[in-house]
Amino acid sequence: MADLKLTDINGVAEITARKLKQRGLNTVQDVAEADVAYISSTTGFPRGRSEAVRNAAEMLMQQGATDQPTIAPEPDIDMGSAKDGKKGKKEKKKKGKKEKKKKGKKEKKKKKK
Repeated sequence: MADLKLTDINGVAEITARKLKQRGLNTVQDVAEADVAYISSTTGFPRGRSEAVRNAAEMLMQQGATDQPTIAPEPDIDMGSAKDGKKGKKEKKKKGKKEKKKKGKKEKKKKKK
């Protein structure tokens, strides 16, 4: 366990490791035992990400190995492209215009009767 580095923690890169060390969190065990709020204030991470870092450190300590902890990656979210959004708006406008035309024709037929 002595050969574990802060950068072995999933979600901690060199800059974050430096920030943690500057605030007294020098080992993986220190991070695993730290308060989430302290990790958050040290790194600037939101609470959820700070919790994930602490949990990853805990798992790493439990494994007692230098392997990365087995944490499922976050799912990719397809946000679509900007063109997709514009296309959707244009289609909605066209659909709205068609519906208005149909209503107008129906009203004209009713008036003729």
